[in-house]
Amino acid sequence: MSSINRPLKRRRVEDSNTMLYSKIKKYVIQRVQFLATLDAPIILSSYARVLFHSIGILIVLFVVIKLVQSFGFEINARYRLQLEESMEKARICHQNYVNHHCGPELKGAIWQSFCDEWDRCRNYRASMEGKTKIAAQVFGELMNGFVEPLSLKAMVNIRGYLHIYPI
Repeated sequence: MSSINRPLKRRRVEDSNTMLYSKIKKYVIQRVQFLATLDAPIILSSYARVLFHSIGILIVLFVVIKLVQSFGFEINARYRLQLEESMEKARICHQNYVNHHCGPELKGAIWQSFCDEWDRCRNYRASMEGKTKIAAQVFGELMNGFVEPLSLKAMVNIRGYLHIYPI
């Protein structure tokens, strides 16, 4: 035989990084294999459409929620303002009632009518009124704010677009 030493066959030893890389590679190939089909553009465009529609819906929901919140904040602010005005009016009526010595011992029909009015005014509770009237006022002002700046020509154009392209 020859004197040349043949190289020894070495067993291929994979370290943990190489093994992990090969597992990841196999996993990715299995998962991405559908992209090689002819339906891949349709599948991807469907996912993209769903994503964009979801984003659009979320934006619209965000705007609607913010509008409803600001509407509620406006109603609460006006309700508090009305409550403070009513309390101030009741305080003034109470002062008039006390300053003019109104009460059951008051004699005289002329002063009695004033005292009765001051008594009703001072005992009035604004908290008993609901927020519905205030909500209707705020909603009406909101609608007027959208409609007033529009001219007649713009309204006709909007009506025409809605007739041609119904929502």
